[in-house]
Amino acid sequence: MNPVRTLRYLSVVFAVALLLAPALPADEVRYLKPRPLTALAGDAAQPVAAGGALQVPVLARGADLVVVQALEGGAFERLGLEVELTRGDDFPAQVKAALAGSSPLLRGTVTMIQNAAEVFAAAGLELVVIHHLGWSAGGDALVARGDVAEAAQLAGKTIGLQRHGPHLAFLHRLLDDAGLSLSDVELRWLAEPTLPPRDAGAIVDPASAMLADPQLDAVLVTLPDALALTSGGTAGSGAAGSVRGARILASTAAAPRSIAEVYAVRSDYLAAAGEQLERFVEALAAAGEQLAAAGGPDRRLLERAGEVLFGSSHARAEVRALWSGFEPADRAANRTFFTTASGLA
Repeated sequence: MNPVRTLRYLSVVFAVALLLAPALPADEVRYLKPRPLTALAGDAAQPVAAGGALQVPVLARGADLVVVQALEGGAFERLGLEVELTRGDDFPAQVKAALAGSSPLLRGTVTMIQNAAEVFAAAGLELVVIHHLGWSAGGDALVARGDVAEAAQLAGKTIGLQRHGPHLAFLHRLLDDAGLSLSDVELRWLAEPTLPPRDAGAIVDPASAMLADPQLDAVLVTLPDALALTSGGTAGSGAAGSVRGARILASTAAAPRSIAEVYAVRSDYLAAAGEQLERFVEALAAAGEQLAAAGGPDRRLLERAGEVLFGSSHARAEVRALWSGFEPADRAANRTFFTTASGLA
């Protein structure tokens, strides 16, 4: 079963969200206009570049510690794979690079891959999900200011989130459970999921936007940013990067099957290099087993993952928080994910 095909309805959800989301800039915050992924990344497909290291995109998410472990722990090397990790948090750029042949792989959530599938279909290609890294299990959260005590009170509020990132489907589920829809809120789109390692020249992530823009009532962020905004997960004190009164209103800890973390590949590359991709998947499975046996990442891996995902080996606390909100998928969980509908609940 290809999870991409089972979630076709979510492209309609995203299209509706784009229509409902005006882009009104605030001082120093670079809000983005609502544009479909096909307009941002659509292009003619080029062959995947031959030779050299396999370019493997990663995101600043807990699941990607498995990928860093596969590199640092030697699983890729043992299976004869030369791999280079590249940051892929700018998802339209990641899609564009895959279309251009820089990498055959896409790293995203199932819903992100589903949206990208439309871009590839227009270029005459399919995307095939080949590995399930696991689930967000508390690693993603909606943080709201103090005047919002429950999801039903989001009606009429302004919510910031990454454009074409991992959180729209989660927001849709939260609103639906509260008897609301996307038409009941105002959306503000940002380019990055968290503070990028480079200077973007403006505020481009939801957490920083909430600190700068008092009109932003809530944001969807990963757990490290949620903890910072709420002074450690309680109520924001207003000091040290927190927002006074802000609280974690909801997280994937209570919805642990709402964000699935996967790798997908171009169908033409799968047909041409299936054996290499089998080794790639095996390396990820082996790395997951190494982490499970070790009880999680050690200091060395936290530092290396900090370098890869955040641009700093000092981001150990952030990486540890990401991992704490992630539920890895072992080999049995992958079989369930790809062979039964329960994996997509």
